[in-house]
Amino acid sequence: MRTVSRERIALVIFAACIVLMLTGIGVYLVAGHSWNYAATNIDDATGEMDDYKVILFEGTAIPQSSQVDDKGNRKARTVSLAAAICSYREKGADVFVLDSADFAGYDHPQVFERDGYRIGVVSIDGEDTAKHIQSSFDKLGTRQVNATIAIASDADLMKKTEGVDIIIDRSSSGAVSGGPSAHDAYRVKMPEVGTVAAIVISPSEVVSARTVRSL
Repeated sequence: MRTVSRERIALVIFAACIVLMLTGIGVYLVAGHSWNYAATNIDDATGEMDDYKVILFEGTAIPQSSQVDDKGNRKARTVSLAAAICSYREKGADVFVLDSADFAGYDHPQVFERDGYRIGVVSIDGEDTAKHIQSSFDKLGTRQVNATIAIASDADLMKKTEGVDIIIDRSSSGAVSGGPSAHDAYRVKMPEVGTVAAIVISPSEVVSARTVRSL
């Protein structure tokens, strides 16, 4: 009986250790990501963005509410794409620019390079088959890109696609925000017309997104 009791106690202790280890790993990951996001915000605010990669594009979504007040003035300060490009370059970031006026220009996989960092971009719509979509990202995989971006008419189209890092979701509009999507790809909402979005990739490859409101 004593042997059985000891075995049970050992199993309980072992299980408790496993739970503590998993909890610790979870806390570390959450805290680590939070710190990385905070570090990105600090570096952006202080203008120290060496080794950062920034992808800029203008919003195309229809505003959900009026952008002007009763007096005809804009409710929020806006920043032009040209000003955002200059600002991030002055901060030391490598800047990539996507042409929101011609997403069809990315129907075929495109690769852009800045200082040895390569991003692949593909535009996806509802008429594309899963086979065609996967083939596009397979092609990018052979071109040694560091990050892949899907400009999708709907993020759900990417559920079965491998090799996608970032999804710009044209079906979801509003204030730019990001989060995990299919296959852990980072999903970004399409910003409204009159705004500029920035997808920021930190030196440690942590991705975040924001609306450029002030410089």
